[in-house]
Amino acid sequence: MMNLCIALEEYKEDFATYPPSRIWWRAQAGTGQWPAGWPEGWSWSTERTEGALSMEGAECLVYFLGGGPNATGFEASSGVYGPYYDFPKEGLIDVDADSLRECADGSRRECAILYFKADRSRPGKEYDAGDNAAIVDAADAKPGEPGRNAQGAYFLSAKYQIISAGRDGRYHRAGDADPSADDVTNFVYSQN
Repeated sequence: MMNLCIALEEYKEDFATYPPSRIWWRAQAGTGQWPAGWPEGWSWSTERTEGALSMEGAECLVYFLGGGPNATGFEASSGVYGPYYDFPKEGLIDVDADSLRECADGSRRECAILYFKADRSRPGKEYDAGDNAAIVDAADAKPGEPGRNAQGAYFLSAKYQIISAGRDGRYHRAGDADPSADDVTNFVYSQN
């Protein structure tokens, strides 16, 4: 968890923001499937786009920290940036069967490590639980929502949240009898 947080901070240092936690890819001539060789000829947006294919938070974590589809980094006019994290091939899974990889939870290989990026332009709604919905549904590990305190405020409302389901294979939420049951997160569940 700590190494993922370090990688996210390095990404932010290069791009002045954390990676998005949901994007939509649109092909110039789309087939509705992820083709071999993507993203060549594709463009992406953080705004929902009709007919585009969605990449969810856990997949964005692997794509942006791992250095893109070929894990070679991102080219820019000032050089190549990344990769920021070396995801071991045996640690990558495809929970929702869309051919995009997620980082496996260290305790339960059928669960992905969830990633949510905060959006400060939406006060009180800084996180969108839908950013990992298909992955959480496929793993049947609900609820898979960003963490909140007892008053309903999000933890780390100006940064990001990383949530690993832990041994029981369920993502917990504040308000559960023991909200931190065995989840591993980059924040601490508390009543405040």
